[in-house]
Amino acid sequence: MPNPYQSLSHTHFWKTAVSDRRDRVHPQVQKSFRIAPGQRVATAGSCFAQNLARHLRDSPAVSFMEAEPLRPDDPVFSGRYGNIYTAHQLLQLFEEVESGAVDKGCAIRRHDGRWVDMHRPFIEPDGFADPDAVFAARAAHCAAIRPVFHEADVLVFTLGLTEAWQHTAPGRVLPACPGIYSDAPATDYEFVNFGFAEVKAAMEQFAARLTAANPAVKLLLTVSPVPLTATYTQDHVLVATMHSKAILRAVSSELAAEIANIFYFPSYEMVANPYTDTSAFSPDNLREVTPEAVQEVMRVFDADYLDVATAATARAHGSRLRPEEDDLFCDDVEIEKSIGF
Repeated sequence: MPNPYQSLSHTHFWKTAVSDRRDRVHPQVQKSFRIAPGQRVATAGSCFAQNLARHLRDSPAVSFMEAEPLRPDDPVFSGRYGNIYTAHQLLQLFEEVESGAVDKGCAIRRHDGRWVDMHRPFIEPDGFADPDAVFAARAAHCAAIRPVFHEADVLVFTLGLTEAWQHTAPGRVLPACPGIYSDAPATDYEFVNFGFAEVKAAMEQFAARLTAANPAVKLLLTVSPVPLTATYTQDHVLVATMHSKAILRAVSSELAAEIANIFYFPSYEMVANPYTDTSAFSPDNLREVTPEAVQEVMRVFDADYLDVATAATARAHGSRLRPEEDDLFCDDVEIEKSIGF
């Protein structure tokens, strides 16, 4: 038989695509699209997603959606929903927005006696005086972010975790364990670690409902390369991290292969790739992604997902990563703070 590898491009071979390129590896996927000038781009996801959100927000080449005004200390997304780490969180937020019925179980009392929204417990640092104030703020929030789902041309969602805590009775999945910041009864909450089938099913439900509400939308998935701060499984945190990321990465590929308007951007591969001369992670904690690695990811994103005119504007504009914005807000880091790390 003829050698089937003979006609393949250099990107199919490790030597020419990775080994020979080292720190300039440019991983590409077959299924892609271009963001045209004027198209509205919204973002949501884990804390690493804030990097892409900041890049898009600060680029004059992109129409970044801000459905509600962000405060200086807010995580940068298209709304004040904070970090959304799991597929189940994203699905339940969409369902709540669509129903117009605020989760009446969302108010929880902090250690200091103030009340917060357990779906975004660190968004309002001063908290609220009572549950009714929490409900009112959540109702306003859900109404404000409706355009994120109904009007975006592109929604970028970064999957971050499979591990989560949920409010036992209603089964509402949370971004952080309430025990970190509240004295609420432990029996009200339980740990969950979603498997491949559960994550995929939640994303399929979300994609179907999103497309029904917004038929022209494209859903661009990424996977956060940031390791777990802590695991509540019985595994070593490194094993738990690899397990979680493998599930999220595999789900992303299958969804992109099976659903026409779902795509995958390989930022995870660029950062987690150990085959380079320098690590993409900060030597301080081996978790935070360095600004240099983030900028390289953004360069590849611009090259692969912006059309020619838009990409030219982005290149001319250059990076606007501000030093004061190097730090991302991550709910899971509060675990370390809560135990004195």
